[in-house]
Amino acid sequence: MTTGTPDAPEIMDALVTALDRLHALRLLASVLDRALDPTQARARLLAIAADLTDADVVAVLGPDDVRAADPDAATGVVARAAAAAATTAPGRVAVLDGGSTVVQVPAEPDDDLRGVVVSRTAGPPFGTGELDLVDVVVATAVMARTIWRLHATAVERAAVAREHEAASTVAQAVLAPAPPVVPGLDVAARSVPAHVAGGDLYAFAERDGGLWFAVGDVAGKGLPAAVVMSRVIAECLAAFTSVEPGDVVAATQRVDRDVHDWLVDIRRFVTLAVGHVDPASGVARVCNAGHSPVLLGAGGRVTPLRATSPPLGVLPGLAHAVREVRMAPGDTLWVGSDGLVEQEDATGGMLGYDRFAALCARWSRGTAADGLAAVLDAVAAHGRGVAQSDDRTLVVVRREAWA
Repeated sequence: MTTGTPDAPEIMDALVTALDRLHALRLLASVLDRALDPTQARARLLAIAADLTDADVVAVLGPDDVRAADPDAATGVVARAAAAAATTAPGRVAVLDGGSTVVQVPAEPDDDLRGVVVSRTAGPPFGTGELDLVDVVVATAVMARTIWRLHATAVERAAVAREHEAASTVAQAVLAPAPPVVPGLDVAARSVPAHVAGGDLYAFAERDGGLWFAVGDVAGKGLPAAVVMSRVIAECLAAFTSVEPGDVVAATQRVDRDVHDWLVDIRRFVTLAVGHVDPASGVARVCNAGHSPVLLGAGGRVTPLRATSPPLGVLPGLAHAVREVRMAPGDTLWVGSDGLVEQEDATGGMLGYDRFAALCARWSRGTAADGLAAVLDAVAAHGRGVAQSDDRTLVVVRREAWA
């Protein structure tokens, strides 16, 4: 009586086939362990494919990797297979030589992997099970290629990031490590970038007993802003030494003239406050091109020195105006960047100009370094628990009693 139950030989054949395929999958999976070395991975893939299919020729169409018992025979096989692959739809199979040569084209062929060729130059045609193995070989090759490309991309990005960080560090180094020592003045400065490098800037120069300073903010963040920052600092330092002492209008106009076209070309602008303080007379002159906050602290109160012209890079040939004040002993100039007043707290509330002014007024007595540290610490405390979104820069110039 026939029951439809497979006999023992059929069961054994099925078991052997299953074990063979499992072994094949394990071997092919081992190729992925070498995927970061494309040459080694491809060589192993070809060797495994040749063993699994008992093929005379196994080739990857692309970089011309071929494993063949007879190199002369392989040349003709690969040439015919390449021609067939060129006219075969992605994800399909081309069968040549009466079924003894198979060309499997991946779903997304490219110059590195246009197809995999398996051929028995003197053997029987490939069966269905063997075609399944060829399909797995192609899938493994695609996966190995993808892993290698992802790794190569990650390595390239890491290298770019390292170069970006190094360049940013160099750009940030142009900030003066410490202000110059000018008798009659107490000066402190610090910049806290939100990223590796920022777009805030300050520059100082001592000339003829007076203090030149500039504080600015480049639109944007990161390395591009840092590059602009470096250029503007260089222009400020050049201007400080080329104009008449205390002529902040001429200094500002020179910087504006020298960077305007460049800023327009790169679509950037810079807010900039340029100032000069004469410690003997206490006269302070400031040209403010769209910069804030700029405050004068006197007698426990602060007065804003508002902008007198737009930022640099906005309009050509600006006529910059000067604001002149007289600082008594103990009076202080506070020149910051908008990253201070715009710092948000955990609820989204900004510090704001009023609270910043109150912080400066509270420190009407004490050293410039003490006042700077206190204000920056208060801003940081306001933003505790919130990522710093912009650079924070503060310059403090305090007039001391003139001997």
